[in-house]
Amino acid sequence: MANPIRTTEADLRSAMREPRYWQNGHPERDVFTGWVRGGFGALHPKDAAARGAVWVRPYRREGRPVAGH
Repeated sequence: MANPIRTTEADLRSAMREPRYWQNGHPERDVFTGWVRGGFGALHPKDAAARGAVWVRPYRREGRPVAGH
């Protein structure tokens, strides 16, 4: 994992309030929601106890810039 960042449940819940997460048709929605789901999966694994924070890969925007960001 290249340059992981420390992420908490509060960080992921904050990310869920961004248009990239909830806005249908947003060009980054699929990748961004996948990042959030992966973070929650790491925080709350099915085969172990929940953790307070985990290290995940940072979200990196790829492709063309989005107007208004």
